[in-house]
Amino acid sequence: MAVEGFSYLLYAYTEQSRFYLGELTAALARPILYMAVPNTLGAPIRSLDYVVTKRCDNNGNLEYPFLGWQEDFDAQGGWTADCQAARAQGKCCWQRHKYCGIGEDQENCPWRDTEMEDVAFSPAETCPDGSSEKPTELSSSCTHVTVYAKVLNRSKTETTAEYSMIQTTFIVFLLGIGAMMFSKDTQQLVISPIEKMVNIVKQLADDPLSKPSTQSGGYMDDGEDHTSGAAHAAAAQKKQQSSGNSQLETNMLETTILKIGGLLQVGFGEAGAQIIGKNMSSQDGELNILIPGRKIYGIFGFCFIREFTDTTECLLEEVMVFVNKIARIVHICVHEWAGAANKNIGDSFLLTWIVNDLEEQKQMARYGYDKNEKMQDLSDKALISFVKVMAELRRASDLRAYTSHPKIQQKFLNSYEIRMGFGLHCGWAIEGAIGSEHKIDASYLSPHVNLCARLETATDQYGVDILFSEQFHDLLSSKAKDRCRKLDVIMVKGSSKAIGIFTLDLHHTASQSDTGGGGVSGSAASTVLELQAPEGHQCGEVITTGEISKESLVGKLGILFDMDQDLLRMQEGITPEFHTLWKQAFHLYINGAWTPAKEALMRVNAMRMQLQHRADGPSECLLAYMQQLDFCPPEDWQGYRKLESK
Repeated sequence: MAVEGFSYLLYAYTEQSRFYLGELTAALARPILYMAVPNTLGAPIRSLDYVVTKRCDNNGNLEYPFLGWQEDFDAQGGWTADCQAARAQGKCCWQRHKYCGIGEDQENCPWRDTEMEDVAFSPAETCPDGSSEKPTELSSSCTHVTVYAKVLNRSKTETTAEYSMIQTTFIVFLLGIGAMMFSKDTQQLVISPIEKMVNIVKQLADDPLSKPSTQSGGYMDDGEDHTSGAAHAAAAQKKQQSSGNSQLETNMLETTILKIGGLLQVGFGEAGAQIIGKNMSSQDGELNILIPGRKIYGIFGFCFIREFTDTTECLLEEVMVFVNKIARIVHICVHEWAGAANKNIGDSFLLTWIVNDLEEQKQMARYGYDKNEKMQDLSDKALISFVKVMAELRRASDLRAYTSHPKIQQKFLNSYEIRMGFGLHCGWAIEGAIGSEHKIDASYLSPHVNLCARLETATDQYGVDILFSEQFHDLLSSKAKDRCRKLDVIMVKGSSKAIGIFTLDLHHTASQSDTGGGGVSGSAASTVLELQAPEGHQCGEVITTGEISKESLVGKLGILFDMDQDLLRMQEGITPEFHTLWKQAFHLYINGAWTPAKEALMRVNAMRMQLQHRADGPSECLLAYMQQLDFCPPEDWQGYRKLESK
C-alpha cells in the first residue's frame, strides 16, 4: 500500500466519529488522542506522533464539541512544526496528545480515565499459503500484532451523564411520589388513628368528665351536644361508615377506646373523675384504683321511689325498664341543673352538686361554704331540679301507662301514682373509691350524706315530697326561701346537733278553681292534664309564660321560683295566709305550748283540706307526736325531738 493511502486510512480512522449520524459532520465527537500502528513496510508497531494527508474535508478545521479541548491543545504548545507545514499546504494533520498515551504517565492528562477509552485490535490469525490447516505461531504473519488507540469519549460520557441525571431524577420523582403515597396511607391508616387514640386517652386523663373529641382540636366545644361517651363513639362509628371508609382495625380500636372511656364516665361518674384521670395519666402500666380520697364540699341529694317493693312484685322482670325510665328523668333533670348522678341503690338515687374548681374548694375549706356564690347558685338549681323531676314524672306518658297495668290495678285498687321522696343537705364528704380490686364504687362517705338519706326517708313520716336541712335552706335565694316552710327541729341518730328541716309544698291534684268548684278528682289524670308541657319542651327545661323567653331567665335563678309554670301549678293553694298560720302553730310547738299548738295545727290542717282537699302531712305528723306524749312536752324539752326513723 502506498504511504499516502496508508496515511489517509489512518487519518480517516481518527475521524471515524464523524460518521455516527450517517453523514459527515463538522463536529468530531470522539477524537483519537494516541495511536500505535504497524509501519507500512512491515516494521514493528510504533507510536505515531502525527499523520498527514492531503485527502481530507473541511480543510482540516474540525470542531470539538466538548469543553477544554482548545485550551488543552494550546497548553501543549499547539501544532508541531510538521503539522503546521502540512496545514499551510492545505493538508490535514492529526497530532497525538502529549500527555494521554497508552502505557505512559498520565498525571498531566486533562481528562479522567472514565472519559477516555483504550482500543486494542488484533487481526485474525491467517496462513500465508491460504491452506486450511490450523496456523501455528510461526506460520502467521500477524502473530502478536495489535493496533492500539486511545479515544476521547468525553461527549459520550457527558451524554451518558445527562441520561443518568434524567434517569436519577425520574427515579427520585417516582420514589418521592411512592413515598408520598405510602406516607399518606400510613398517615391515614396508622399514624392518624393512633394519634387520635392517644389524644382521647390524654383528654380523659386531663378531664375525665368531658366527652373526648376525635378531632385534633381537643375537647368538644360547649355548643356541641354532650352526649355520653358511648353515644359519642357510636356517632363517630356511624359517621365513618356513612363516609364510605372501610371498617379497619384502627377504626375499631378508636371506637372501642371511645366506648371504654364513655363506660368509665358513665360507670364512675363525677366521683370517679380522679380515679379515671390518675390511671389514664399513669406511666407504670398498672391499674391503681384504690387511691386516697379527697375532701370536697357540695350539695347531696337522695331520692327514692315510693311503694317500690309492691311495684316490683307486680312488674317482676319489667321492673328494670320501669326503674330505668324513672332514672332517665331523674338524671336528665339533675344534669340539666348542673348536678351529677352518683349511684343507684335499689329504689334510691344519690345525686350531687359539686363545685369542681379546686381553688373554690380550698376557699370553702378555709372560710366555709355558706358564703360561696357558686354553692348558693347550686342550691337553687338542686331544688329546681327536684321540682322538675316531680313534674316530668307526672307528665311522662310512658310512666303513666303503668297505672293501667293489670297487676298494679289489682294491687293498688286503681289508686296507683308514681311518686318519689327527696332529701337535700349540704356539707363536706370524702370522694373516692370504695371496694377492692374485684369491684369498686366511686362515691361519697360523710355524715352529711347519711343525713341526706335520713331526710329522704323522713318524707314519708312528714307526708311531704321533699325535705331539706336548715344548712341547705340558708344557701337558697330569698325567692326560694319565701316558698319554703320550716317543719321541725330534729336530732337524727348519730348526730350531736339538732337541725331544722324544711319543705317546699307541692300537691298532686288540681286545685278547686281548676275544677270549677264541683269537687276535685284525686286521680293522676287531672294532674297530668294540668302539667302538660308546651310543644318542643325538653325534659327538665323551664316552662315560662308566652311573654317571657327562657333565654331572658338565664342566670336569674331566684326569679324562676316566681316564673316557672311547673312550680307555680304544683304550689297552687299554698297561700301567704297558710304560711302565716303555720308559722304561728310551729312557734307554739317549738316553745312547748303544745295545747294551743294543737289547736293551731288543726286549723292549718283544715285550711289545707279546704284549699287542696288533702290533709297537711307535717301538721298531722306533729299532732301524732304530741299525742304520744298527751300534748305535754317532756321536762327536758329544748325545742327539738329525736327522729327515730332511718
